[in-house]
Amino acid sequence: MSVIGRTDLISRLESGAEGNLIILEAPGGYGKSCLLSEWRDQSKQSDVTVCWLSIDEDDDVETFIAYLAYSAHIAGIDMTQSGLLNFEFSTDGNPKQAIHRFLACIERTSRPVRIVLDDFERLSLSVQRDVIPSLLARLPENATIIVASREPAGISTVDLDHRGLVSRLGPNELRFGQQEMMRLWKGRLTQRQIERLGERTEGWPVLIRLLLTASDMGTFDIRHIDESSYSDMAITTYFEQKILNRIEADLRRFLLEASIFDEIPYEAISDVLGQDDDQFMGRLEKLEAFLAPLSGENAGYRLHPMMRGYLKQTLQNQAPQRYAALQKKAAYWYSVNGNHVRAVKHALAADDEILLLTILEDTGGLGLWVQEGLIELRAIDRYLGPEIIQKSPTAALMRCIILMKTGKQWDAAALYADILSRHAERIASDEFLSVSCAVAKVVLAVYSGAKIDDDDVERIEQAIRQSDAILEHFEGFVLTFKCFAAHQAGRLKHAIQFAHEALKFFDLSGSVYGEVYIHLHLAMIHSFMHSTDRGDIEFKQASDLLRRELSFDSGIKYLSDVISIEAYHEHSPYDLKNAPRLKNLVARLLRAEGWIDIYAGAFRTLSEQSYVAGNIDDALHVLDLAQEFSVRNSIASLSRICVTQRTILSLLEFGPEGIDLAAYASNAKEMDFVGDLEIIPWRIVEVECELHLHLANAGLITPSLERITAFRDRQLSEGNLRVASRMSALLALSRPISQAEADLRILDMCLAENCFGRATLFIGSALQNCVEDAGLHMKLPHLMAQLSASQVGKKALTGQEQQSLVTKKERAVLSELQRGQTDKQIALSIGVTEHAIRYHLKNVYVKLNAHTRKEAVRRARALGVLDA
Repeated sequence: MSVIGRTDLISRLESGAEGNLIILEAPGGYGKSCLLSEWRDQSKQSDVTVCWLSIDEDDDVETFIAYLAYSAHIAGIDMTQSGLLNFEFSTDGNPKQAIHRFLACIERTSRPVRIVLDDFERLSLSVQRDVIPSLLARLPENATIIVASREPAGISTVDLDHRGLVSRLGPNELRFGQQEMMRLWKGRLTQRQIERLGERTEGWPVLIRLLLTASDMGTFDIRHIDESSYSDMAITTYFEQKILNRIEADLRRFLLEASIFDEIPYEAISDVLGQDDDQFMGRLEKLEAFLAPLSGENAGYRLHPMMRGYLKQTLQNQAPQRYAALQKKAAYWYSVNGNHVRAVKHALAADDEILLLTILEDTGGLGLWVQEGLIELRAIDRYLGPEIIQKSPTAALMRCIILMKTGKQWDAAALYADILSRHAERIASDEFLSVSCAVAKVVLAVYSGAKIDDDDVERIEQAIRQSDAILEHFEGFVLTFKCFAAHQAGRLKHAIQFAHEALKFFDLSGSVYGEVYIHLHLAMIHSFMHSTDRGDIEFKQASDLLRRELSFDSGIKYLSDVISIEAYHEHSPYDLKNAPRLKNLVARLLRAEGWIDIYAGAFRTLSEQSYVAGNIDDALHVLDLAQEFSVRNSIASLSRICVTQRTILSLLEFGPEGIDLAAYASNAKEMDFVGDLEIIPWRIVEVECELHLHLANAGLITPSLERITAFRDRQLSEGNLRVASRMSALLALSRPISQAEADLRILDMCLAENCFGRATLFIGSALQNCVEDAGLHMKLPHLMAQLSASQVGKKALTGQEQQSLVTKKERAVLSELQRGQTDKQIALSIGVTEHAIRYHLKNVYVKLNAHTRKEAVRRARALGVLDA
């Protein structure tokens, strides 16, 4: 809040910028941000780049890194190549690698770079733990980090302190000195008065500035500062007696009552605080030392945080009834104006449970989710204790959705059952609440991998048509449910029809979340069909919406990534470039939202890529993790997929002795592969059919080829060429050569344009023998081309193409590891520092999924990165 240049402190900052870290720690009002702003303005004249990031307390790791990159980009550092500006890719679940990309862009800049992290006390624990240490550890020589915090920053600086790379400025350095106060008051005070001013205010810049404003307003006579009677006066008491009490009574009352607001909306000044007189509004300009205008015309005001805290506490202590009444008025006002988060916050401050429950019901519950996504639901949920969740079915349903979206389906199911039990009578009498429960039931089915109950969907649809009380946004959900149900049953053409109807509705109603999810469904469905171009278009539309409208919500991006990686694996199963990224996604899916397609796509794809890379242990470990997760959350369909996929890979790797054959021999005859589609997702039928055909090809069982063929043909009629190609490849190997031609022709048709290469994975050699024995070389060009491509893919795993998994430096490090060299010996050998060796080793471990040096060498040999 200083209005004078602080040259001595600027010099301290310039000197500190020669190190790695500058820490400014002082309470509010000590001018930290003002000082840094002054320094930034001066730095522009000396070819220094300043990246400024004001931290938001809600920033998670991904958001923080993305905003950090954006702050650098707008400061003039090209961050486009880092991929961090695009929330579609963000950190890919690996913050350390994202930080390395960010710092690489900083290092390529020839100019000095200063990274200012303002409001550091707001930093989340996850960012403090996962980001800040990596930033400091890898900081290039041309960069300095500057931290401004009201509280101890909590940064471990032992190593940096030892090397003299940390500078600190605290309250003692930041407070105004006598010369600065003399310049600020422009010679209006004597030396004695300046000394007394320093004693009374302890050099606190904001209070000195307020005293100056009060003096200019005529509400404070600075000469009183020299009176000895105030020698023992505390700063807050001094502020009250010498400034606040001398302001006109109505303005003083306004400041006290306005303190209930984090930000004071312009309209709330009249609606809540009861001040609508134009003359009074003009007089608020006198309070410019207390009130800062919000950005935007007539947006409102903000009290200085420290002043607000003092005033709010004063109001609560001296007039508790008035304090509660104002909080209630603010809660009602925000609720009416649609800001449900602030409404809940004020209702809690009013300590009025009935008001809080009323406002929670007025939020619209699941209707709010349909319109706005989880952002407001999560913010509201943070304020609610278990006793409120038990009393408010609307709040409980909102939490139910949040639990589903964070990978806690079992907890969501338990809470949903409690809602039905605790509020049965109210649900039965409240049509909107009843429909909300039906919607939650369907969503729970989606996230637990169960079949959607058609009766529930019809009930929601009928309620929408018959009542004006039901949110029209639920209509889009009905179409989404129909799309999902049709897709799970393998009726892809119907699913596409419902999807396009839903898109039209969401476009008209303005539900961006609805549009994104439908585009993702369409992208996934088209990837199963021969509509590759159409699938790419859907992926792009979803990505554009995510980047443009939902960049703050990293959860949806993971879903898009899984779908796109699975589609790529379906076409190019020997290309492992996405494996490291998919590993990160799989780890996140165990704590985030997903449905059966997302889970199955991620876990099956990663297990197969690990197997292709020669890591059977990793492949089985992935499936075991998914199995534990599915059992914990009672996702029976996912459990079934994981167990079946594990059996397939175990059979391929270990032979019959690696599986429990009796379990599959007993149900091979009982399974109705076509009828099962009416009660379980087609993905389960697909993997079960694959297993039975693998067992049959191994001569272990005699499955019903007629049923599997009927399943294949039904999917083929719906355009699901993924299923048709997989089943046809395995069926061709299960029949006599004389009967295999029809299956091979279907497979050849599916493989046109080099799509669905996954169908020949594991069985390429057997298929080639089958084609040769049947004499069909010339008749099956697409199949022959794919089998040839498969051989190239296998060779690439032990050739130069696979070596591109690691960089030249990383391969050199691996070569030295193979010789048993230490970090120091490797550093001397390849001409880098030991620090760089440790950096390269971490990257190697991630890429090869290794945990030790020996394991890294062993896997590098298996992949052909190193010669044995």
